[in-house]
Amino acid sequence: MNDTYVKIFSTQSTTGRTIINGRTKVYGIVYYPKDAGSDVDDPETIVLKDGSGGSTLYEVAFPFPKLQKTSGNGFFYQVEFGGDGILFDTEVYFDLGTGPVSAGTDPVKSLLIFYSGGTEA
Repeated sequence: MNDTYVKIFSTQSTTGRTIINGRTKVYGIVYYPKDAGSDVDDPETIVLKDGSGGSTLYEVAFPFPKLQKTSGNGFFYQVEFGGDGILFDTEVYFDLGTGPVSAGTDPVKSLLIFYSGGTEA
């Protein structure tokens, strides 16, 4: 049985970087949006790739919690990948993609990643 770890990744000004080195299975993420109540409705997508030049294995756009007008404290989205998770053969690489409507806006305050294997980046 592999040990499962959690990595808290603050993404502010750090897009386009390796967050976990080596062969890794990712079982889920918890995403904390920045600036809840913002006037921005078109966030960029969260992209997880198998290495910087590798395939995109997961990409998603979450809406900002604008309509809820919450303070942002405690507001989050959780995604469980199910089964055996998503296998990254070389490394888990984080980036931001184009938003669903236009170029979008950086939506991420922090990201928690549940994984096994790999090593700290």
